[in-house]
Amino acid sequence: MTSNLLRRYSGFSYLYLDFASEINELILTMAQEGMPFFLYETYRTPQRQMSLRREGYGTHRDVFMNAHVNGLAVDFLFDKRAVTNLNSDSRTIQEIVEDTLNQDSDTDNRNEVYNIGTNLIPEYGKKTRTIVQDQLVLNSWMRLGTLIEKEFPKLMWGGNRDIKKGQLIGVDPPHVEFRDSKNLIRSKIAITEIRTRGAPGLELRGRKYL
Repeated sequence: MTSNLLRRYSGFSYLYLDFASEINELILTMAQEGMPFFLYETYRTPQRQMSLRREGYGTHRDVFMNAHVNGLAVDFLFDKRAVTNLNSDSRTIQEIVEDTLNQDSDTDNRNEVYNIGTNLIPEYGKKTRTIVQDQLVLNSWMRLGTLIEKEFPKLMWGGNRDIKKGQLIGVDPPHVEFRDSKNLIRSKIAITEIRTRGAPGLELRGRKYL
């Protein structure tokens, strides 16, 4: 049972309905435009979020404030077939993501690339900056961001988040979130809706979260 609560979901069943409709339209548009991305993760159980947080991923102390847990965020990954070059930084990023997010993937899928073109992993004495290791990759992510900004006003793109001096792209370009997510999380409207549709993991023994 516990392993099921740690699995990765990539379907629409447990997304907030209005958000799911937007993501469906976005995916159709991305396919029409020939963008090299695929939907990697949608709803995330609180148990999976807790596990990721223990690994150092996630900023909310309360996992129920996370947009994925409320069915209000998805992650896209870059199709490895479109990558022409991987430098040491993107390989390191890829290994980190495979260790944390791809634990339940089979061997054939373990090389999917978390490649953003890329923001250099920070080291002691070296500031994080964008290294354009593959212009195709960077251009593709920026194109996705432009598409969302121009045609999907109800969505927010993580590539616009926390852009620092020396960076061309934000910290989380794979992340797409419903623009009204904060209100829907605080009011518990979204999590109540997806719970009624059977989203797993929203109640733990001995404690009700809703």
